[in-house]
Amino acid sequence: MFLYITLWFVFLFVHRKLELINSEMEKELDRVVEEIMSTPNVSGCLVADHQGLCLAAKGSAHVDSAGIIVAISEQACKIQPNLKPPTVCLETEKKQCLIQRHGTITGAIFKQKA
Repeated sequence: MFLYITLWFVFLFVHRKLELINSEMEKELDRVVEEIMSTPNVSGCLVADHQGLCLAAKGSAHVDSAGIIVAISEQACKIQPNLKPPTVCLETEKKQCLIQRHGTITGAIFKQKA
C-alpha cells in the first residue's frame, strides 16, 4: 500500500512539473505570436506542429487551416529535399500568406498588401 501511495505522489509531482513546463512554453509561444501580430500589415498568424495540430492561431488565421498549411510546406520541401525548407508565398490582389517550416514547427503569417 505504501508503494502505491508513493507512486501516486511521484505521479502527481511529475504531472505538476509537466504542467509548469507546458505553461511556460505556451506563454513563450503566445509572446512570439503577439510580437508577430504587432508587425505592420499582419492580419493573422498560425503555428502548427508536424502533424498539422494547431498550436496557436490569432487574427485572420483559422485553426482549421493548420493541416493544409503544414501539407503545403511539406510538399514544397520535396522540391529540393537537401536544402533548408523554402518559404512559400501565396498571393491574391490584396493579401499574402507566408508559410515557413523550422524543424517540426510550421508557421504562417497572413498579411494585407500595402
